[in-house]
Amino acid sequence: MAGTVQITGAKVTNNDVTASGTLTTAAAPGNGGGLHVTGAATVTVNGGQFSSKKAAKEGGGLWNSATGTLFIRAYQGTGTVINSNIADGNGTEQGGGGVFNDGGT
Repeated sequence: MAGTVQITGAKVTNNDVTASGTLTTAAAPGNGGGLHVTGAATVTVNGGQFSSKKAAKEGGGLWNSATGTLFIRAYQGTGTVINSNIADGNGTEQGGGGVFNDGGT
């Protein structure tokens, strides 16, 4: 199980979305507690909040795939809040409590 929202190979814009509250991803794939961008998706996050999410491995708040594109921007004069997220991965290439980019843009 990925996190709150999983986007696969699509072009999506999220305006002022809030994903908060405790949710832990399953061990596989174990990433993207709030937002999990899979494949060659292009996702824009305009404002909003990603908080108190937990990933078993990477990207407690947001996770972007090796071929994905993730934009995080302010929206209508307010920023995007990414806080109090946890990534429990202990491997040398794991972590990223707030945001984890697996080589994408």
